[in-house]
Amino acid sequence: MEKPEISVVLPLYNSAATVIDVLESIRNLDYDTKNIEVLMIHYQLPSDKTTEVVSKYVEKHGPEFHTIKLINRRNKKANYARNLGIKRSKGNYILLLNDDIVLHPKAVKYAMEHLRNPETCAVTFPYMMNPPTLWEKVQFFRFLNKAKQTKVLNIGLSLVKKETFEKVGLIDEDLGPPVSSNDDFEFSARIARKTKYKIIIEGKAPCIHIHNKKENKTTRKETTSTTGKLKKVLTWYINLLKYDFTVGADTYYLVLTRAPTTWKLEASMYLIVPLLAASCIPVNPIYAALIFTFFPALFAMYYKAFSFKNLAYTYLVIYRRMQRATCCALRIPYKILLRKFNRIK
Repeated sequence: MEKPEISVVLPLYNSAATVIDVLESIRNLDYDTKNIEVLMIHYQLPSDKTTEVVSKYVEKHGPEFHTIKLINRRNKKANYARNLGIKRSKGNYILLLNDDIVLHPKAVKYAMEHLRNPETCAVTFPYMMNPPTLWEKVQFFRFLNKAKQTKVLNIGLSLVKKETFEKVGLIDEDLGPPVSSNDDFEFSARIARKTKYKIIIEGKAPCIHIHNKKENKTTRKETTSTTGKLKKVLTWYINLLKYDFTVGADTYYLVLTRAPTTWKLEASMYLIVPLLAASCIPVNPIYAALIFTFFPALFAMYYKAFSFKNLAYTYLVIYRRMQRATCCALRIPYKILLRKFNRIK
């Protein structure tokens, strides 16, 4: 076969513990692997054994693929690696894949069925650890066991038509690991602004996140005491708030500058609701509570979140979006005041 149909772009960074599981999930796909090339873009660390592990795998299973290559890089940025892989790829479809995500056997098969539609440019997938974290459940509960249109693709787990990159450009290398965030939002914003393409999330093929294995942790330590659980949740939320007000706010603002008008209007809505509720507190706190309750309830009906658990997940999703929009809005005057203070100082 002269040309593969699919090119897997797989950035590697200290990946010796997980890369074989990922490669095996590609090899075990319900799809002809002779139609797949695998491009592993590797950042070498001094004590990293990834090259040795990959070389043995390629020697044993290389002939089963159209092509499987290990390409070294000196730039640590994950999106530099992805763009390098995209440039060197030969397939008409690019599977962007992280080094700690194990594919569902039917992931590519389902995705290709969607991508035969000329209006669809990308198919993304939910992925969760085993057992899943609370936030993973919150993120993906409305997508599991169904396929539906979504706004944002996941840079680390999506099958994308190569022509999409030709129309909207490559992935922003100044966003994403290890220094930034919101690269998936930014790339999706350009798709929404420059094309009429659709993004599909395929919930019938959820994938497995094995990040703990990469950190040499086979299982997460579960806290049993009520105090311990509350402390864990509080610590997680404080860290999330710090992120939303710093790196998250800066990159989310960048996303909005490049996004279509509909995205900006949606962000404004998530900002106006908490401001409106806050303004009602001096008049009557009950009004504020009603606003905070009624607004997420509309989304709960849209998501068909009729169970108590899914209703709770919906409220968490909406409150998270309101927090992100509010932090972004507060970050701008904060940075201006900080610059003026530093000049005076």
